[in-house]
Amino acid sequence: MQNVMQAMIVDSNNLSLPTISDDAQALTIYRCIAAWLVDMAGREKRRRFLCLDCDAEFHDRRRPAAFAVSVPLMRGGGQAWATGICRHCAVKEDDKLLQKMVEHMRSYYPDLTFIQGGHA
Repeated sequence: MQNVMQAMIVDSNNLSLPTISDDAQALTIYRCIAAWLVDMAGREKRRRFLCLDCDAEFHDRRRPAAFAVSVPLMRGGGQAWATGICRHCAVKEDDKLLQKMVEHMRSYYPDLTFIQGGHA
């Protein structure tokens, strides 16, 4: 079962601190989002990250309203992945956003299988 991922949308309504040392998946999700934010802040203007579903650019003054996140279903089955979703697109249905995420990721992992998770 290589490249089997669980996908979810994480926004400010469901982004809370995980319980210490109990929820390994939550820690993976938050570390992935934190790494994305650090990378976003360090990017020069011509290499900025874009919203999952439109061409909105993210930078220090325009941060995502939500994130599309995928985590490996089994340890050793790949790496966690996150991307930002702008405020305008964050109001779209989770299913549509997750489908867009799957489309993007399949260009890198053609054999990818997703288990849809909805909101984290």
